[in-house]
Amino acid sequence: MSTKIDKSLILNAIKLHYGIEKDADFARFLDIKPQTLSSWHARNTFDIDLLYAKCVDVSPDFLLSGKGPRTRDNPNRITSEGHTAADIGERFRIIREENHYNRTQFAEILQINNSQYSKIELGKLLPTLLQCIDVSQKFAASLDWLIFGKAQPILKVEPEPQQTGVDLQQFNKILLENNQLLRNIMELKDRLNEVDARKSIRSYNEQSADIRTVAEESGNPKLK
Repeated sequence: MSTKIDKSLILNAIKLHYGIEKDADFARFLDIKPQTLSSWHARNTFDIDLLYAKCVDVSPDFLLSGKGPRTRDNPNRITSEGHTAADIGERFRIIREENHYNRTQFAEILQINNSQYSKIELGKLLPTLLQCIDVSQKFAASLDWLIFGKAQPILKVEPEPQQTGVDLQQFNKILLENNQLLRNIMELKDRLNEVDARKSIRSYNEQSADIRTVAEESGNPKLK
């Protein structure tokens, strides 16, 4: 059972890290309204992409889980080699190819459109932190490696298939029963058609006999 992350504590830890005492000053640092910050605390949430962009020396893993070191070993790498859109896009490509997906398939896994993903991989668009987290979780890649290029092993992991909740054995049983029911219905239809045909022939014969009887009694040859 997963433990709920106290995001209010994470916000307070970041505020302490930057030596900020008042929430109003912290909101100003984040370029948000004080009411927005208060709402984050009250609802136990925050805009992780905004914090990622504003708090450049805070560890992505700490933002995600509230655990581990609050800062990176070398925060200056945020603007140095390894953190450019092209570098991150290249690491996205490595993960994709390691798991034998084409761009369209990988974009579907990340639930983004193919054009957007292609721009990310080509270094024309910087992915959001949430997209990086998605790749990190689905393919067991370290966020530090994915974002900053810090050497970490990459595990070749297939995303877990979505659970449909369907018992295939039970589904096959139901399918066979439905097929048998359909055959029974078709057989019944054929029998009903046969009965209707017999009734029609019997009715025709009876009507013909009645006509002949009337003709004989009236002596009218046209009715025979």
